[in-house]
Amino acid sequence: MLFSILLILFSVLILTPPFCTQKICGLNHKRNYGTFVKYLAAILVIVAHLTGIHRISLNLVLECSFGWCSVSLFFFYSGYGLMNGLQLKGAKYWDDFLRKRFTKVLIPLLFVYVLYYICEVCMGTERMSFCDILGVFFSDDPYLPFSWFVSWLLIIYILFYLAGKCSFFQFGFVKSFAFLFSIFICFILFSNMGAWVKVSMPCFLFGVLYRKKETEFLDIPKCLSVIVLFASLSFFLIAFNWIRICSFIGCPNKIIYSSVPLYGGSLAFCVYYVMLSKYVKEVNIKKIGLLNGSYELYLCQGIVFMLLSAVIPDSYLYYLCCIIGCIVIGYVVHRILSAVLSKVI
Repeated sequence: MLFSILLILFSVLILTPPFCTQKICGLNHKRNYGTFVKYLAAILVIVAHLTGIHRISLNLVLECSFGWCSVSLFFFYSGYGLMNGLQLKGAKYWDDFLRKRFTKVLIPLLFVYVLYYICEVCMGTERMSFCDILGVFFSDDPYLPFSWFVSWLLIIYILFYLAGKCSFFQFGFVKSFAFLFSIFICFILFSNMGAWVKVSMPCFLFGVLYRKKETEFLDIPKCLSVIVLFASLSFFLIAFNWIRICSFIGCPNKIIYSSVPLYGGSLAFCVYYVMLSKYVKEVNIKKIGLLNGSYELYLCQGIVFMLLSAVIPDSYLYYLCCIIGCIVIGYVVHRILSAVLSKVI
């Protein structure tokens, strides 16, 4: 329950005068804040994977099961960022859209894929052929651990592009994209993929819709905003602590381990986040560039887990070393790829 208590206290603290900003502005004007949040979310995903895969205690697993809501934020920011770019640039945004998007996403992904494969070969643990790797690229368990988020994001980019370029829809871009995205989500929901894939994807559409209507959200009176904030936070915390709550009540296992609450919980978390962000001051960090590598940090976790698990047994020391290792390797990879991408894009 520690995470839940800290989140409630943090929310109350942000709304107090010393920390609450008097200048209400959109997320596109809080770039440092967004960078910090995405980096923190990447670390939380790593912690969730560590405690879930390399278990020390069940209580710790439940306390650190915030991976799904952190990935929801990644999808939210992806949708928000694309919609923000479209609103700023208009029709010119579609010029080289796919090339730029795919380059920014695929080059880091392929680079880390190669690193992971080299590490497997050196450790004598390679488990897939090249054909097998391609075969599971679009799945809930791709060759590079936890990279499913990136694989499916590429498909969403294509849907976003199609909604903007194809003229057979007469309902405007947002409705066209919502239609295509809904079909895609239905396919995902009725597939055999894991719940971790399904529960967070809808937040991409929420990010698009929020950016479209952000001005209206910002104009909501503070009293109503606070009510929505704590209502969405309450809903999220119920979803987050669902197993504990249902176990305490004595519900059947089918209800206790149901993933249904997570669907609403992920959207509730994003609503809570945007409402809270209205009143958060811009982060003033001189070295904010150090936190720009959240994407590479996320991608490199599988490499670090594999290397360190060979020399350190499951323990709190292993957790700490993995987190530090991910931060260091993620930063190095980010610096290398930044130099490459600056010449390509």
